[in-house]
Amino acid sequence: MIFNKLDDSAVGKIRPRFKLSSPEKLSTVVDLIYQTAKKDESIILLKQLDSHIKITIPLKEKHYWSPVLNLSFDDTEEENKTIIRGQIGPSENIWGLFILFYSAIAILGFFGTAWAYVQWMMHQNAAYFIVAPIAIGLLFSIFLSSKYGQRKAHLQTLHIMRFLRKAVDTIECQRIS
Repeated sequence: MIFNKLDDSAVGKIRPRFKLSSPEKLSTVVDLIYQTAKKDESIILLKQLDSHIKITIPLKEKHYWSPVLNLSFDDTEEENKTIIRGQIGPSENIWGLFILFYSAIAILGFFGTAWAYVQWMMHQNAAYFIVAPIAIGLLFSIFLSSKYGQRKAHLQTLHIMRFLRKAVDTIECQRIS
C-alpha cells in the first residue's frame, strides 16, 4: 500500500500527513477521485476549491471522533507532476476545541505558576504551586482523550484511506513523504 511507511514516525501524531506524486494532470486526478466517490456510498466528498477536497464519513455513521481527510492538489511544485497532500484527523470543530483547551490550560497554568512563584518569593502562601501539577494533569488528560478518539476512529480512518488508495490505484502514484 502506497500510504504505509516503514518507520514508526507517525505513532505519536494526532493528525498524520502524507504526500503523493503522480505524473497525471491535476484535473485527471481530481476527476478520478470524484468518479470513485460516486460509486462508493460509504464516502462523502466535499469540494471546497478547485484544488482541495474534503473526504468524510456519511452522517449516519459519523460520531464525535469521525475522521476527515483533507486533500490538496498542486501541479506547480514539480514540472509535469501533480502533488497530492493529505492530512487526516478530527473535524475542524473538534480540532479547534482541542487547540482552545490546550492553549487555555497552558496559559492559565503558566500564569498560575508564575503567580505562585511570586507569592513564594514574597514569603506568602506557597499553596498556589498546586496549579502546575493540575495544569500538567489536564494537558495529559486532553492528550489521552485525543488518543482515545484516534483509536475509536481507527476503522473509519482505514476506510477513508482505502477509498483513496482505490481511487488512485489506476494511475501511477507514489508516496514521496
